[in-house]
Amino acid sequence: MRGGFGPEWEIRMVRENLALSIACWTAVQKGQITSEHLPTGREVLVTSDGQMVEVFSPLPPMNRAELVRCSTNQVRGAFAFSAMQSHRTLESVCSGKPLGDTEPALRAARACLYLIDRSFRLGMLAPVWSCPPEYRQPLAVDSVSFVLDATGLDGKPVSWDDFGGLEKYLETAGLLRRRGQCAGPDRSRSGDPCGGHAG
Repeated sequence: MRGGFGPEWEIRMVRENLALSIACWTAVQKGQITSEHLPTGREVLVTSDGQMVEVFSPLPPMNRAELVRCSTNQVRGAFAFSAMQSHRTLESVCSGKPLGDTEPALRAARACLYLIDRSFRLGMLAPVWSCPPEYRQPLAVDSVSFVLDATGLDGKPVSWDDFGGLEKYLETAGLLRRRGQCAGPDRSRSGDPCGGHAG
């Protein structure tokens, strides 16, 4: 467990962060959150444990279009954070490369996260798929109908539609968290719980 968090908890936290960003984006689209709801300047808040903290929000006043743009950027950032951290988490507990994993669903999920991580590391604002030749193949997690066909994606802009949208991504992240295959506390002594092998 690193920093008090285990692998399942790490994936859960970044998945929840993305889900909250999507919910806020939806609320902005529906007019349930407007610029009037957002504090600007300095605010004094009382935390859940009773402490008073001063918070500075440099967010300028904005119209609806600007708020939609900002909330969309929040979803993009939360998606990148979720995919990149989930990739790091699985990489730290599963031995071998993603394509060497012997369990089909985990192999596909790890390979997809690897490709997303690789692509976003090269450019966060306008990511382009960076797919090594061996990854240019259909990658599917059948139990949640998640499919990323990476056959012809290399060099193309990353789109959520490439893998069926954020809902399918969230289902796949939820599957990874629930399975717990990579979260055993004794994994260093019991061998590789993910069944991964180099290659």
